[in-house]
Order: sequence, then structure tokens, then C-alpha cells
Amino acid sequence: AMLLAFVGGDSREPAQDLYAQVFTLSRRDGEIKRLTDFNVDYSRIPMAMGVSWAPDGTRLAFYAAMNEAAADPANWEMELLAVSLDGRCIKLADKCRRARNFGAEIEFGPQWSPDGKTIYFVANYEEDPPHPYTCPALTYSVPPTGGVPVKICSGTPTAITPDGRYLYASGR
Repeated sequence: AMLLAFVGGDSREPAQDLYAQVFTLSRRDGEIKRLTDFNVDYSRIPMAMGVSWAPDGTRLAFYAAMNEAAADPANWEMELLAVSLDGRCIKLADKCRRARNFGAEIEFGPQWSPDGKTIYFVANYEEDPPHPYTCPALTYSVPPTGGVPVKICSGTPTAITPDGRYLYASGR
């Protein structure tokens, strides 16, 4: 791959350094290109995380947490987004609770199926957490054009077979 994707602050704008954006880095010439442009509203914290390439290399799926600056991270909500290499961003799934386990965040980026027709991701749309710092991790799927997430299983996806027939997950 000639491009690497990463999440980081924009050092050209130090005031926005904490507001994580999605970038690509060209392995050929070292050019860095910012793909997302989360507007900075100092009452909210936009943060991208868990970047994952589509199999055809044309898009990236990632989580975006858009939360009140003073909010406890245990209550943060996420959206699943995709961005193309020209910077067009689409929402793939509505807001959901972050999956958490006793205060340790469960950060698993979205995973594309080998054929690029499905994106698997970890979230929680249905269960009320028994404790503020515990929110069960559930695996969902959504098409790359967006839609209503479908619950696949409890736990977090760890691997997909090359033919896309099986998704392995860890958890209960």
C-alpha cells in the first residue's frame, strides 16, 4: 500500500491538536493529507479512532466520538463513519454507547469483510450497563453505504476468514 492511515491532531493548528482527525501519509513522497475536518466547537470534543481500510483501498471506516467536553468518558457515544480519499464522509451507523469493561476502554476498530460488502464493529445499542464503567461489547454489522446495525454476537471481532464466511470473536 502506498498510503498509510492514522489518527492525530493537526500540528499546524495547535489549538486543535487534541481534536483527532483522520490523515493519510504517502509512502512515496511523505505527503500528509487530512481527510476529515471535524469543526471545533469547544463545548464538544470530536475524536476519531480505530481507522480501518476498505479492501479496495478507496475508503476508511472509523469511530467518531462527538461528546460534551465535560462529559465523563463512561458516557461517551460514538458514530461509525467512512471517509473516501477525497474527504467525503458518510455516517454508517447511528450513535451508540462505547463498549467498556471496568473503566478500560475496549477499542477495536471496525473490520471490513474481505469482499468489502460488510463492516463489523463493536458497540452497544441495547443493553443498559450494570455499572457506569461497564458496558458489554457486542459485535454488529452494517453495509458500507450505512444502515441499521445488525447484532452478530457478544464479544469483539478478532478475525475474519479470507473467504468472509466466518467471523471469530472473543468474549462471552
